[in-house]
Amino acid sequence: QAPRTGALGTLLGSGAALVAGGLDDTNTVVAIAETFDATSEKWTAVSPMTHKRMGFYLTTLPNGSALAVAGISTTTLADLADAELYTPATNKWSSAGSLTETRYDFGGATLPDGHVLVAGGYEIVKSGPTAGAELYEPGRLMWSKAGSLATARSELTLTALPGGLAVASGGVVRNAQKAITSYLKSVEVYDPSANTWSALPDMKQARYQHTATALGDGRVLVAGGAADQGAVATAELL
Repeated sequence: QAPRTGALGTLLGSGAALVAGGLDDTNTVVAIAETFDATSEKWTAVSPMTHKRMGFYLTTLPNGSALAVAGISTTTLADLADAELYTPATNKWSSAGSLTETRYDFGGATLPDGHVLVAGGYEIVKSGPTAGAELYEPGRLMWSKAGSLATARSELTLTALPGGLAVASGGVVRNAQKAITSYLKSVEVYDPSANTWSALPDMKQARYQHTATALGDGRVLVAGGAADQGAVATAELL
């Protein structure tokens, strides 16, 4: 119902799809949220998020609620450290605690045990990318620091694997003026049992804003994105 770019979507426990946030046709960051019912093929406006957001992370938790995390709230790049929960049964958003640092354009993944891992991103306070990672514990509405990435990066992908690991791939390094200074090929894997990241073999192609999909055999398919030469058409297996 509302035109926008950069909105995110997730499938709720009810079976409806939730779409929230983004940038509207007046170049304004929005808090608008809508759900789509596949049976009736209709969109319905629902309660807006507490904060306007883009460059954030949106996921569905095991209990069927949706979690919106951090991002930026204006086009002047005021970044956020809070998270909020959408409960479909009550059509309300509520606080899901605060991260230990602000971030946007970061990676996020919901682990098999229900914890949510976020890593990397750009942080306005530091005027650059962060290597920090954090874990959200749904039952306690709490965030805690996780082991840091070896390489600070934004616009990466973070992909959860069935065994509980999470893979961070690619991304870029931006300076205080937001200009890209490095395109990354590096890949890291997070082990929650050890709370550490370790290096995996580099990708053949540096890429950011790409897709990364966990396959049934434990590998990750990365595809597309962009690099210093422009849009990337290649795909590879990690």
